[in-house]
Amino acid sequence: MAEAGERSIAAVIGDIVGNIQHIVRAEIRLAKAEAGQELAVLRRGAIWCGIAAVAAFFAVMFLLLAGVYALALWLPMWAAALIVGGLMLVIGAVGAARGVQSLKVPTLPRTTRSLKENLT
Repeated sequence: MAEAGERSIAAVIGDIVGNIQHIVRAEIRLAKAEAGQELAVLRRGAIWCGIAAVAAFFAVMFLLLAGVYALALWLPMWAAALIVGGLMLVIGAVGAARGVQSLKVPTLPRTTRSLKENLT
């Protein structure tokens, strides 16, 4: 039996478990606080990236319009717009084709070979 002033093993183990729970809860609270701060920074950055994307979009549109007006000095306005629109269509088609090509599922030759070797 435990003497006066000494604690039982069950009490010590209970204290250890309680302390571990307290530490884990404190770590979880810290992680939540840090994640909240990081998300706030990411949110600010995302907002600024969105603003930049909208500004860049309008800049490109005005540059294309300037190109139409420049071509209109030598061609009718409809022909200048058609040329600029056609050029943008070609650029978009090439970009889409390259994007789709890069999205194809990789074959992973080394992994496939390794799996075949392990299965046989």
